[in-house]
Amino acid sequence: MINIVSDYNIGNLIFIGQTGADFMLGTNLTTYNISFVNPGKLFLGDQSLTVNGTISNYGPNNYFVSSGSGSIQTDSIGAIPTIFPVGATDSSYTPVTLANLGTADNFWVT
Repeated sequence: MINIVSDYNIGNLIFIGQTGADFMLGTNLTTYNISFVNPGKLFLGDQSLTVNGTISNYGPNNYFVSSGSGSIQTDSIGAIPTIFPVGATDSSYTPVTLANLGTADNFWVT
């Protein structure tokens, strides 16, 4: 498992994993865009991940595992449905889709 730790916000985060090589979020992190290139999961643990842009190339092999108290937040969700590609375990992909019919706001999933 590769541990991701940063004292700074990250512009674009690209996960180039391989089967069995997952990632662990070691600190709270804010990023703009996230893209999964190969199979790999990001374990949130007890950390929070904020995505101010887009999440791409997610699916049953590429998602965020929220098995601790950590969360993923996406900013400015409006009427267009936004997918949070999450699962409670590394074998349970259960994405959440949110749409907000009111004023765009920030939402998170734990």
